[in-house]
Amino acid sequence: CIDGYYLNGQTCTKCACHENTQCDRTTGHCALCPPGYQGSKCLQMCSSGRYGQNCAGECGHCRNQITCHHVTGSCVSCSPGWLLPTCKQTCRNKRYGQDCMQQCGRCAGDVPCNHVNGHCQDCVHGKTLPLCQQ
Repeated sequence: CIDGYYLNGQTCTKCACHENTQCDRTTGHCALCPPGYQGSKCLQMCSSGRYGQNCAGECGHCRNQITCHHVTGSCVSCSPGWLLPTCKQTCRNKRYGQDCMQQCGRCAGDVPCNHVNGHCQDCVHGKTLPLCQQ
C-alpha cells in the first residue's frame, strides 16, 4: 500500500488517523499521535489531567481542579500560589496568593513567605506573624 493507506485483508484502506497522521501499513494503527491525542487512531483527547505528546504531561495546579488544555497544558486560572500559564511554578519575587498579586510581608532573614497564604516563619523586628505586615 502507498503512504496514508494500510493493508486491511486484501484491500488497501485509507488511514483514519487524526490530522492525517501516518499509520502502520499492516495494522492501521497511527504511528505517532499529535500532541493532545492518544489511542490507536489518535482520535481520543488526552484523559483529564494529562496533556501533550503521548499525553505524557501532567497538568499543573489549575484553579478549582479544572483540567488543563489537552495540547498545551495551559490553565485558564491557577490555584492560589501558582503562576500561569501552566500553574507549575510557584509565585516569585516575594509574591503570593491568587494570580500572585499579593506582596509578601517582611519575613525575617529575607526568607520568602509561603507562596499560597503569605505566612512567614518569623518576622523582622516590629512586625507580627503570620503576615509580618503590621
